[in-house]
Amino acid sequence: MKSFLNLIYKKYNKKEFIGSDPILYPHKLPGNKEFVAFVSSVFAYGKVSLIQRFLDQFFTEYGVDPFVNKVKKNIYYRFQNKNDIFIFYQFLHKVYTDYGSLYNYFIRQSDDIEIAYEKLRSDFFSYIDNKKTKGLIFLMPDINKSAAKRIRMFFRWMVRKDEIDFGLWSGYSSKRLKAPLDIHILTYSYNCNIICNKKNNRSNMEKITEFFRGIDENDPVKYDFAITRLGMIYKCKYTKSESCDFCEWKNSCFLIDNYKRSYILSMNI
Repeated sequence: MKSFLNLIYKKYNKKEFIGSDPILYPHKLPGNKEFVAFVSSVFAYGKVSLIQRFLDQFFTEYGVDPFVNKVKKNIYYRFQNKNDIFIFYQFLHKVYTDYGSLYNYFIRQSDDIEIAYEKLRSDFFSYIDNKKTKGLIFLMPDINKSAAKRIRMFFRWMVRKDEIDFGLWSGYSSKRLKAPLDIHILTYSYNCNIICNKKNNRSNMEKITEFFRGIDENDPVKYDFAITRLGMIYKCKYTKSESCDFCEWKNSCFLIDNYKRSYILSMNI
């Protein structure tokens, strides 16, 4: 498996493949990359086309500089109305004004990135107080009770360093990152017998993280982006399927071999 994962990592962890990923925005937009990345990750739920349309609107209206105090804009996205989005922007503006960056805020709270996020979430809820809505609560998930995919994706962007991940947060180590779960990672992990169901929950997140930590203890989320590209580019089912016929990896794919081994074992051959 590791050899195959290294092959697809070498192929896909390049900027030319970020077009359908929210990491596109901190790569393509000028301005504060950390701020653009955080906003892009927090709103990365729903269809890709809808995410991109909203982010285009957000950065057009609110800009890419969190130090600028903007007035309320008439934009919304799914669970968040225009007031939610404005309050969220105001909170980030306050954090940047008080600390200079999200990184400065995090590192002053704890050298454990998840504990630091818990403090940010607590401060956010204190800030919104009587303005609390379902839309605002959704933006800051409880990292102890859920997989918190969008937040863990942001951590990957900020801590890891390669052609697509930025490595801006030098005070945190990639070895302590945990897997951001989406349908592609869940399906891959289920078909490789890493998990026994496809539930997007903290339990599966921990199991998947530990499995990949066994492959690379210093970088357990290294293969996250590459695995998802297989699903997005080739409609990969992460096991033998009709999509294999059109895949460039069909002659070297671990997943097809894994399917064959599973079939032989099931037939007691």
